Amino acid sequence: MKGDKEMLYGLHLYFYSQNKLSELLPGDPENVGAFLEDLANQKLRGFRPGVILIANAAVSFEPWLNIYILRFRIWCLYSHKTDVQVLKSIDVEVEDELSMALLELFGGELPLFVENLGDLTCRV
Repeated sequence: MKGDKEMLYGLHLYFYSQNKLSELLPGDPENVGAFLEDLANQKLRGFRPGVILIANAAVSFEPWLNIYILRFRIWCLYSHKTDVQVLKSIDVEVEDELSMALLELFGGELPLFVENLGDLTCRV
């Protein structure tokens, strides 16, 4: 991508889970976030040719709702020459990949509700 105009697409995924998460991933939310970030980056490595995906993750507990929120911020860096068809379904495919990884991690026991917010930015 050197010398090309680069495009940056930011994808925000929020997974909402009930209080049972503390039993499955005990410890400091910062450490759990780092663990989930590592998991996401492993799952998304080599996801699409010509697209670089980088994940950040954080976990928080909302006591008044009695839920955990797993926040994933995915950055997709790609050349403007990348085929648009490659990018059309990337939100859904990344969401699917992370959902499956979390279900595998938690043994399919947790109800996960997903919210997907994305935005497009251009870099020169």
